[in-house]
Amino acid sequence: GVNFDDVMTRNGMLDNWVRTLKAPFIMGSEVAGEVIGLGKNVTELNLGDRVMCLPERHAWSEYAVCRVEHCFKIPEEMSYNDAVALTVDGIVAYSLLFQMGSLYPGKAVLLHSTPGGLGSMVTQMVRTVPETILFKIAMQNEGQIKFTNQNVHYIDHDSDYVTEIRHSSPHGVDLVLDCQYEDNFHRDFNLLRPMGKYVLFGTQAAVHRGFFDSARTWWGQDKISPLKLYEENKSVCGFNLRNLLYFQKDRAYVREVFCRVCKMWQEGSIKPDFDVLLFDDLNEALQRMQEHGQIGKIILNPTESRETTEVPDYYAIAEKNVKKRIWDQKPFLNKLGLPEPGELVRDKSLVEEERERAQQKEQEEMQRKYEQQQQQQQYIQRLTQPEEKFYEARGGKITLKSNLVQLN
Repeated sequence: GVNFDDVMTRNGMLDNWVRTLKAPFIMGSEVAGEVIGLGKNVTELNLGDRVMCLPERHAWSEYAVCRVEHCFKIPEEMSYNDAVALTVDGIVAYSLLFQMGSLYPGKAVLLHSTPGGLGSMVTQMVRTVPETILFKIAMQNEGQIKFTNQNVHYIDHDSDYVTEIRHSSPHGVDLVLDCQYEDNFHRDFNLLRPMGKYVLFGTQAAVHRGFFDSARTWWGQDKISPLKLYEENKSVCGFNLRNLLYFQKDRAYVREVFCRVCKMWQEGSIKPDFDVLLFDDLNEALQRMQEHGQIGKIILNPTESRETTEVPDYYAIAEKNVKKRIWDQKPFLNKLGLPEPGELVRDKSLVEEERERAQQKEQEEMQRKYEQQQQQQQYIQRLTQPEEKFYEARGGKITLKSNLVQLN
């Protein structure tokens, strides 16, 4: 699996945990496969078990090593693709809605633009709660999506979402899920009903706009004091699965939520959306994650690879590199088609005359070489051609033929 932590790891934006690593190192924190080796103290799993693992790193390997606390046995009927698409997105969606949000029937939820499979997973889980309304602000590349479910209200990315929500739900919403860190916090806070919750999650904004820009946007907003939360009966909280699993080590909760997500999948309540790419397309997958160019979960299939029989044209590659080096060494003004200061500017007509003279000289040289070749061929032909010589004799006429001339 590919997630936003992988993009932040590659960009050096995650935290000290990654910055302490020395490149090169193997990335990846989601992998599904079969157990082929066990440590001496492992008793929860057996060889051959099908598992979903969330290691801290090194998941994008032929053989991934993971602590048993981060391994989850998957149902027999679940494919590896479903396991990868369900685990992280399912755990996060379930925690946001039912653990942090305490969602129950009759509530209204606002979900800000959430790329990948997480937005789809939240939408599907909200539909499992009766009489619950979801206001979903879609991504820019989801402009043509129309939801058929009446409990899901699609809101365009560039529209005035506060007015549209007030039109459908005059009293506001009970839960706001935000991963953008933009200047919408106070609008969302004012949309909350009494006993409502604003939940901050995800790292998409830091990937898309940069960590410092996101922090600057958040820091520039007016702060909410605890007294204001007390007076308005509202809550502000956050959720970070990575910290919960690796640093706070609440692995029992993560395992319990994973089992609940698997049960919802077995009941048919949720179905993951994913896009499978070849492992060779890793760079494309990370680029799509960074540009929010995906709708479902992006999965890399390591069992297939793009095999090519084409032999690279090393001469063309060398020529391209030489041209690039020459171009990089050219002065800046020459790259713009302008002469450098002090450089002689030549007249175009003189340049044309010189080019014509050079072409004419080249043609004359070619004609001279052609004539020399013709003369050599004629000389060789004379030497190799047999000749007949006649001699008169008393007794009659005799004919003598000369020997052929052999040239080295």
